[in-house]
Amino acid sequence: GAARAPAAAGEGPQVAGAVPGAATAASIEAIARYRSFPEYAELQRRLRASPAVSRVEVVTVAGDMARLRVSLRSQPMDAVSTLADGGVALMPPGTETPQREGWRLGLGGR
Repeated sequence: GAARAPAAAGEGPQVAGAVPGAATAASIEAIARYRSFPEYAELQRRLRASPAVSRVEVVTVAGDMARLRVSLRSQPMDAVSTLADGGVALMPPGTETPQREGWRLGLGGR
């Protein structure tokens, strides 16, 4: 294998989905429902590509849904439009479902 240079002082492990130097204004946990693994993978890709998102963590995952912790560069209601531009629907608690279900994510948007 190729040798790697030692990490510079202060460099920690890289986190998938993190954007170096990006400030996080808010974090939410959201339920993402999907019909297939490719749909889940596409949702992950779009989230990570969005300028509204600084980090995505998978909290739990099951056959047809996942709970994701999403770190945002703005307040959640401000991020809704930016995410929609990238094909991700972020719906606040109480939108078309009971308030107790919390934030929801899915493919969609504009």
